[in-house]
Amino acid sequence: SAKALSFLGLSKRGVIMHMLKKLGADKEQKLEDGMVLHAIDDTTVDFYVEGSLPDGNEKEYLDSILDGTVNVDSIATALQALSQHSVTRIYNQIYAMHKIFGIPLDDIQTKIFAMGDEDSFTVSNSRGYTFEFKQPINRDLFKAYYKDIQDYRIRAASTAYEYIFITEAYREMGTLEAKRHVGINGYVVNARSATVKMLINIIKDEYEKVISRIPNEIEQNKWRKDADYFSVTKYFEVGLKGSITFPQKLGGEVKHMEQDFVNRVAKTLVPECDILTAVCEGNELYGEFRYFFVNAYVSADFVVPIKNQNILQMDFAVAWPEWDEIMLSKLYAKSAITTNHQALELYACSNNYTITEHVFGDDTTLYNYYLQGQQFVSALNEGEPFKAVPHPTEYLYPGVYGQDTEEEELPVGVGKPK
Repeated sequence: SAKALSFLGLSKRGVIMHMLKKLGADKEQKLEDGMVLHAIDDTTVDFYVEGSLPDGNEKEYLDSILDGTVNVDSIATALQALSQHSVTRIYNQIYAMHKIFGIPLDDIQTKIFAMGDEDSFTVSNSRGYTFEFKQPINRDLFKAYYKDIQDYRIRAASTAYEYIFITEAYREMGTLEAKRHVGINGYVVNARSATVKMLINIIKDEYEKVISRIPNEIEQNKWRKDADYFSVTKYFEVGLKGSITFPQKLGGEVKHMEQDFVNRVAKTLVPECDILTAVCEGNELYGEFRYFFVNAYVSADFVVPIKNQNILQMDFAVAWPEWDEIMLSKLYAKSAITTNHQALELYACSNNYTITEHVFGDDTTLYNYYLQGQQFVSALNEGEPFKAVPHPTEYLYPGVYGQDTEEEELPVGVGKPK
């Protein structure tokens, strides 16, 4: 659950706060082992992400949220079902290999430990019979994981205060091996604006016209459940391209909207940029999502486009400074920047262009990251091994982020930013 929520743009602190409310852990409760867990408040969570919370029930419980031991929603339901069946199933398989095939228990244990990511292994006996041992992987668990991610996205589309469409993701300052992201650039829309709501309703009406062509009423209602999600995602297509593209299962029609309507939508798209850590920190709002990221999965250190979406990836060290004309032409020739590139330092420091309020001070900004990166590089000794300057997650949240990237944790089947 923590992993699924992080792909919706919640910081690890935000994930904890979100789940504490769902689990009722913001109130005193008894654990299964009979221990009493006192109510976990904001201050306790702050100490935890800072790495200063002492060992005890509270720390152990917060660890269990982030490591996936404690879960909520569809994932929790699937895990409960899995636990009821897997023990008997494993016992029966081991019994068959040991008693019927005569394989020593130590050998079976060795084979199981050596499986790694493999789904199964096969054993045989002297009479030529074979037996396949299968891991107790419940495909329903994977379905639940993706269901929760999609459910969270649909909920965010309906309840968010702001919609964010990402056009650029900025890679951390470092070598080619340094692949984490630190910042984003794009368009933000005020979801609570009366004008925006009215314009989205017009898109929703177009959606209703298409699904009303479906002869089966039950099928129509299935599509209607996604009306808010569809309308919000297509809002940016209208503002940026002037069209609405319907899903292939609804015919795949591309409807070009009237120019006056396109202009009205485009006026509500505000260009903004910010550091990922601050955006993800500000995303948790009393158990709900403040932001809905329209075209990407977002975490504090990675931005990944959703299916059929492209996001430009740029090196932060290249994107930040205002280069002279000679350097600009060289960078453009190497495709390191676009022809319409503007240096981040010209506007990224202005509060008029930041996505979120930096309630934790200037040390959470892109400018501070740039300064720290410059100082880090200048302090390196000649020949000293170097991969990347410290990532904001490392110096802002030392209790819950480490040096390792989380690239392997991205949702299966999605590509990297282009």
